Amino acid sequence: MVAVSAVILTGCAAAPTSGAENFPQREVRFVLPYSAGGPSDLGARALMDCFEQRFGESWVVENQAGGAGAPAMVDVATAGPNGYLLGLGTQSTLVTTPTLEESVGYTDGDFTYLGQPMAIPSLIMVRPDSPFRTIDDLLAAVRATPETVSVGTSGAQTSFSMALRELSGRGTVFNTVPFEGTSEANAALLGGTVDARWDAAGRDTLALVDAGRMRPLATGSEERLTFLPEVPTLAEHGITDLIDTTTYYAMIGPRDLDPRIVERLRAELPGCVADPGYRNAVGAPYAVHTAPDVLTDRLEAFGRRLREVVAGG
Repeated sequence: MVAVSAVILTGCAAAPTSGAENFPQREVRFVLPYSAGGPSDLGARALMDCFEQRFGESWVVENQAGGAGAPAMVDVATAGPNGYLLGLGTQSTLVTTPTLEESVGYTDGDFTYLGQPMAIPSLIMVRPDSPFRTIDDLLAAVRATPETVSVGTSGAQTSFSMALRELSGRGTVFNTVPFEGTSEANAALLGGTVDARWDAAGRDTLALVDAGRMRPLATGSEERLTFLPEVPTLAEHGITDLIDTTTYYAMIGPRDLDPRIVERLRAELPGCVADPGYRNAVGAPYAVHTAPDVLTDRLEAFGRRLREVVAGG
């Protein structure tokens, strides 16, 4: 796998493209590996509205769900250097999918990373009537009778499933049940198909928590969440040094994206993340801008840890 950090300067090394100074001069396509209507889609549309206001022309979101995100990522990786096809990915689509499925047609080194517009921490949740009142209750049950406690995730290749796999290697063996997405995982927990759920603490999940339909036991973040300060971290209960389960979103272009376009996009992204319309669309706690170098460091660290988890079985 190509190191992510290697592409941080790639956009700056590409040959200039004719018309870059006046970019854009026509519609810009923004490809998402997600279905329409979800939190990522709503956030992307608000982000494109902001870019449209700042740059002019139309910035159009295209949803390409399925294939573990690979079709959408291939489209971005193979786009021309003129900036008219960009996209949004996460460590799952950018790192996990090409690491576990080498035939997908791209690696994490095939992109120019423009910055992070959003990040969503993770939560471990149960139903309100669950016998597991605390994360310690859940861990004790798993350790007493391995594989008897089922935990749903939003996909087999998500960081949540990888973290559960890592815990299994340490002797805390859950019965991991991956679903096709967040809505399916939510339904499984609410319907009693699984005992718990580990997933992103997005707005849809928080709505269920606020309504009293799910009860959070712990967060996978390093620190307690500002919007759920009463929920402890896993580290507070002895679970440390796991693969990172915060979902980091990356605005991306092809590897050889014109350096002048790269510079302009990177310069405008922080302002759009701070834009009230965008923050309202994604939820203020999730509108977190991170510079490209910090983002690529995180993705590279995630990739190293992922390979360790996979190698460990």
